[in-house]
Amino acid sequence: MKIKYLKIQNFKNISDVEINNFRDINIITGQNGEGKSSILQSLVFLLADSLSDKIEEFVKWGEDSFSLHVLFNHAGQEYDYEITGGKKGTKRTLYVNDKDNVYLNSDATKKLAEIMNPLLTLYSAISEQKNVDRLLFEKQADQLEKLKKLFGIEKLKDIVEDIKTDIKQNDTKLLELGTESKVLENRQYNFVDEPDMPTENVDELNKKQVELLKDKELFDKESMQYDYYIKELDKYNKDMVYKNTIEKDIEQLQIGLSNYKLKSLPKYNETMHSERIKEYNDLEKKGIILSNELKQYNSNLASLEKITSKRNIKIQEVEQLIIQRLPRGEEITEDSLKKLQTDLNRINVDLLQYDKKYSLCLSGKCPECEQEYHADIQQIEKDIVQLKSDKAETILVLESETNHYKEIEKIKKDNEKIQFQKSNIEKSIEELNSELKNIESTLVKPEGDFDLLQGELVAIKNQLQVFEDLKKAYDSIKKQNESIEKNKQEIDNKILVLQTTFDSLNKIEKPEEIKRTIIFNNSDLEDIIKKINLYNHIINEIEYAKKQNEAVRTEQIIDRGKVQKLQDDIANLNIENRQLESVKKIIDKEFSAWIISNGIDFIKVEMNKFFTKTYNKGLIVDIVQDKKGIEFLYGESIESLRTINMASGFEKTILAMSFRYALCGMQNLGIMILDEIDSDASDENSIKLFKMLLTNKDIQFFVVTHNIQAVDIMEQEYSAKVFEIDKGVLK
Repeated sequence: MKIKYLKIQNFKNISDVEINNFRDINIITGQNGEGKSSILQSLVFLLADSLSDKIEEFVKWGEDSFSLHVLFNHAGQEYDYEITGGKKGTKRTLYVNDKDNVYLNSDATKKLAEIMNPLLTLYSAISEQKNVDRLLFEKQADQLEKLKKLFGIEKLKDIVEDIKTDIKQNDTKLLELGTESKVLENRQYNFVDEPDMPTENVDELNKKQVELLKDKELFDKESMQYDYYIKELDKYNKDMVYKNTIEKDIEQLQIGLSNYKLKSLPKYNETMHSERIKEYNDLEKKGIILSNELKQYNSNLASLEKITSKRNIKIQEVEQLIIQRLPRGEEITEDSLKKLQTDLNRINVDLLQYDKKYSLCLSGKCPECEQEYHADIQQIEKDIVQLKSDKAETILVLESETNHYKEIEKIKKDNEKIQFQKSNIEKSIEELNSELKNIESTLVKPEGDFDLLQGELVAIKNQLQVFEDLKKAYDSIKKQNESIEKNKQEIDNKILVLQTTFDSLNKIEKPEEIKRTIIFNNSDLEDIIKKINLYNHIINEIEYAKKQNEAVRTEQIIDRGKVQKLQDDIANLNIENRQLESVKKIIDKEFSAWIISNGIDFIKVEMNKFFTKTYNKGLIVDIVQDKKGIEFLYGESIESLRTINMASGFEKTILAMSFRYALCGMQNLGIMILDEIDSDASDENSIKLFKMLLTNKDIQFFVVTHNIQAVDIMEQEYSAKVFEIDKGVLK
């Protein structure tokens, strides 16, 4: 087998990988978790129909399904196999040699199983991680049992069971045949009694019947001629009525035809009419252009006048906007107003304090410590009067300056607003001046007299109306004449058809009269026929009885032959059962032992072929079988053989590879899938292992490895190809 093409989509962590340049040794490398083993698992699923989990578990996260596609040849045949799988199920399509030989789903799986035993493929061509020595280093008894499965011994058991089933079926059939034979031997046969011959003279009856039939024939012939005469006479009468009707129709049509007369056509010059239409259209187009130009000119004049008026209004608006002068005097600010308010607040605080002192003094207490005290109240009263005077003066000044400040701020805001309005109006005036300038630059009065042009159009239009009226009259009379001609032609055709029919009817002659002369009584004939039928019925019953009895005698002879055949079949089935018992004994014991012995010899030869070729150390492999099972041995010679459990780690790998090679040879597979077989090997042994693989040109290898040195060396080999996987795609 050689794989030529592989495409993987959305399988595990593989996004999209397509390879069509495989070599003898195909090395897949990359970081852990990037999809190396996924490529090998896809091959395992394609070739051995084996997955370690449910189908949907192998669909890439976020996708609905995966797709696998492989092209390979095997034993001279070309195979094209595709699998799509997901939650909705699995679809398989297999083409063999060409697109005409197609197998779908389970048929595809069965077809592949015919060329590749799935179980043998798993044990031989497929080495999963940490499982290269599968089967080779198991217990002896387990090894023998699994080899029996691989050799197909289980199928021999199925054959033995089939033979047992055949013997049971034969026994059942023997019982059925014996029962059937007894039934036939004891069968009763019923013979029919024959009736007596009739006494009537059938010849006389037949003679009388012939005479009556001749009379009936003459009667029927005369009746038929008479019926035909009546039919023809009726047809003649109808034709004569139809002829008279046609004659009247022709007279009416000829009267109508004389009423159709043609009218004379008015004089109408179509060429002159067309020239006038062209002249009118040209002037109309010229008038439309001149009208549009005048409209544009008048529109521009109106726009000029409108914009000029608008600009003058804007100029008047600017002149009416006057900036107010600020009043003279010392400038008042918010800070000066705040200072006056602060002074007023301070005076109010002082007044409150003096009022408190004054109240304490009036009550004879010290204003400082509130002890009994006799002070000069007059001074406090003077201070209070002075403070109140200062307060009144400060309030007047604050109110005056606040009002003055508000007035100035209002004037400023009004001036700013006026200035803003003035600026906007002046900008509008500039835009209007620009529009006026643009309109004045394009203002040109169109040439031509529109009223004169309209007068010419009216004159030509009047002429056209005359032509139109003439044309309508001309077309109307022409149409009427055509209709008259058509009607006259139709009437002529009708007259011609009617005249032809009339002439043909006029040639018809009245049929010659026929009278009836023969009389026949049908009851005499019926009586004779009944007697003849009764005679024939009795004769038929006699013949039937004879045939029935003959058939019973024939059936009796056939049943005797059947009984003899059943006896022969019973004898043959007994012989067949004895032969089946003998074959069952041979297959169940002797042939199974022969297959195991020859299978082990084949594996030993093929293992030595691979082992000595790849591991050139002068060592040989032997397989020993006993009642316990089988044991694999190796050594320098037959005398120095030892169990393979004593081999080094590298030797065990080579021995396991040799064993898998031998199993591949059992179905001439020619392909090995190896996942990290050198994971426990040193760099030196890993390189040595890959170089050994190069010596086997009859095997196509697919190998996953992490050994960089081995990969670097294999990249130099023409028969090897390195594929690096990164994040589910080929680098």
